[in-house]
Order: sequence, then structure tokens, then C-alpha cells
Amino acid sequence: MLLEEGVNRVAMTLSDVCELVDVNTTVWEEVKAAEPSLGTHAARYMLQRARQRLTRPAAGMVARVQATSLDQRLGWDRPATAFGEDQDRDLLLAVPEVEDPVEDLADLLTWAREIGVIASEEIDLLVELLAAENDGMAREEAQRAVGERHGVAMRTIRRRRDRTAARLRDAAPQYLAAIA
Repeated sequence: MLLEEGVNRVAMTLSDVCELVDVNTTVWEEVKAAEPSLGTHAARYMLQRARQRLTRPAAGMVARVQATSLDQRLGWDRPATAFGEDQDRDLLLAVPEVEDPVEDLADLLTWAREIGVIASEEIDLLVELLAAENDGMAREEAQRAVGERHGVAMRTIRRRRDRTAARLRDAAPQYLAAIA
């Protein structure tokens, strides 16, 4: 088996989480699902995806926040509650506030939409891809599923995602100046 050394390495690093048989099975699933154009680094990519799959919540290894939409994640679809109704006031005072990366992303996407950097459809695509990955899908699998729902090829989904990310990257200095 050409992947034997990599499979053994992954099994060794995840030995406290899973068995060699689990790693073999997961790598075999990646081999069956792989696209024919993975290139010269195909083995490395398949091993990385297998490692991700084994440490995802579907495998019962890592707890993650399950989010299906940005509004649900931020709580915009719930009615507001008064202070202390569902949270202990002392706990809120004792724990320093940590910035939520999802909230930061929501602010960036809202700002970008308002000034015309990206369209609402592009935001929906990014949120759909992130939600699919948070549900435990590998990145390639998420792109394939989202592409099928939109009736386009996986390659088109990647291009749209990359174009949107490039526009956001180019607009980042403006955003940082706007929130400063």
C-alpha cells in the first residue's frame, strides 16, 4: 500500500483517539471519494482529510458549535431576553468577555455587503460552506454538496469562494479603518 507510512503516522498521532483500523477505513473512504485531479500531493491531501474526519464531531472526538446560518449563530432569530434570565450575573462578571470570531465575521460580511464589496448571494455561499464544514463534512465534500444544491460544479463553487475571499482581503484595510 502506497499510503502505509502515512496511515501509520496518522494512527500514531491519533492513538489516544482511534485505532489503526479506523485510520485505514477513513483513508480508504477518502481514496474512493477523491477527485482524479488531486495532483502529485494526492496522498498527503487524503491523509490530511482523513485526520480531519477522524477528529470531527461526527466521529465523536471534538465538540464544535453547530451553526446552520449566521442569524441563528448570532441569536438574531431569537427574542431578546432580559439580563440574568438565563445566565448567572456573577458568572458574567467573573469571566472576561472574549470576542466571538463568528460575530467578527458577521460584522465584516455585513459591512462588505453594505458598501458593495460583495453581494448577499456570495455571503450566503460562504455561510453555507462554513455550515457544511461545521457539520463535520470535509472541505471538498462540503463544496461538492453545496455545488449540487446550486446546480453548479465544485470547481465553480471554489472559484466563487476564492473571488469573494479575494475581494474581502482587498477591502480589509478599509474595514479596519472603518471600525477603528
